[in-house]
Amino acid sequence: MIIGVVLMLATPRARSNGPALLLGWALGLALVGTIVLLVSGGVGPSDQGQPADWVSALQRSLPACWRAARTPLSPRSKRPPSPAVAFTSYR
Repeated sequence: MIIGVVLMLATPRARSNGPALLLGWALGLALVGTIVLLVSGGVGPSDQGQPADWVSALQRSLPACWRAARTPLSPRSKRPPSPAVAFTSYR
């Protein structure tokens, strides 16, 4: 996204595109936040005052989703090997 913003701000219409991007981004976040609040509005803590069961499942699944999204799809990484790996391969 940062590359897209930099490229967009380098265009001749950057003065109008910049605020439009900021407004669209803020409205998108507000819309997603509103939907989440409306969907989860009736869900409260369990009877014992502890968080509901779905909260702990969500807390366990979100980091896994983040790792899956950050993992490259191709089996060969574009990054160079770490110095330790490069050093051991020359022995």
